[in-house]
Amino acid sequence: MAPASIVLRLLYFSFYGSGVMISSFRNLYFQQQGLTATHIGMIAALEPAVMLLSQPFWGMASDSYGRRRILLMLIAISAFLTLGYLSPVSVWLLAGLALVLSFFRSPTGPILDSIVLDHLDESGGRFARFRLWGAVGWSTMALVVGQITQRYGMKSAFVCAALGLGVVYLLLWRFIPPGKAGHFQGKAFAGFRTILQNRNLVKFLVMGFMLQLSAASILSMLPLYLKQLGASHTTIGLAFTIEGISEIPFFLVADRIIAAWGVKPLLVTAVFACSLRMILYSLATTPLLALIPQLLHGACWAFFITAAVNYINYQVPPSLRSTGQTLFSAVFWGLGATTGNALAGFMFDRLGPATMYRYQGIFALCVALYALLVLPTAKTQDAGAPD
Repeated sequence: MAPASIVLRLLYFSFYGSGVMISSFRNLYFQQQGLTATHIGMIAALEPAVMLLSQPFWGMASDSYGRRRILLMLIAISAFLTLGYLSPVSVWLLAGLALVLSFFRSPTGPILDSIVLDHLDESGGRFARFRLWGAVGWSTMALVVGQITQRYGMKSAFVCAALGLGVVYLLLWRFIPPGKAGHFQGKAFAGFRTILQNRNLVKFLVMGFMLQLSAASILSMLPLYLKQLGASHTTIGLAFTIEGISEIPFFLVADRIIAAWGVKPLLVTAVFACSLRMILYSLATTPLLALIPQLLHGACWAFFITAAVNYINYQVPPSLRSTGQTLFSAVFWGLGATTGNALAGFMFDRLGPATMYRYQGIFALCVALYALLVLPTAKTQDAGAPD
């Protein structure tokens, strides 16, 4: 195994291992500070709202001035800001910190994907075989941070997250060579317009937005739901560990499915699985029963992210790869999650989590039908051809 391949796997492990430390316990920390689910939903909505601007901006910057250079800067700033959660808190401070952190941290995942895709262009290999190490890092560190917060308190999760980002920085700085600036240097917005002229890509962005109207509640509200059912911090960490472990077998087969049948079957399967998952949440009456739908996370997320990254990779020219990936992330994690998190917080408080997940599961089923009927059926290699 080439050293570069090992480094890329370690990058994914460390990056997503750091991410779960915030994702799994931050909203519980907010609740501990006296915030309601509506407040938490609104704060969760602030972050993706910022992504609408930050992701395309940093994506174009990385394509123009070098992906490694921009990613190193964003990782360093994100690690520093993560430690801000250790300060005395108020609703306004938490909201402001979440907003600023989102501006710098949200583009890092898509830019990292672009760096890995650049490596695969030169060396060959399958994206999902690298990306699955993010699932390993997520599942491993979710269980670890559950134990740590149980013993040392919620704030310890943010220290661990900052340390994890520090590892990512060191790996990038020491082992990843600087890349070349893109062909669109100084003409970033021209490249942005070029991407949006592809109608198949626009259809895909619409699907991503609609999916997040329902699926955003899984990440933002599930810890609160589990806590309401009586789950301990360790059980909540276990829920995210199950998520990560469930991704691994699906990442292993995702590229083979794309090679055989194309992107569309993978996308439709992922959205159907997401619908079923949320309906099962609505039926749970104990923490143990609420953990069962977590087994579907692999079919939901591993299939979806592999299909999405490959779809966009073939839709856009290599020189605009980061712009394309961050544009999708802005729509999916930005516009979709902004609306979806605000809606989820409102529904959680007004209707209760069970009813919320039932309605959102039904809506996700409609999104699956949209994907089945509207997205092109061509295989990956042909999906990038403009209409």
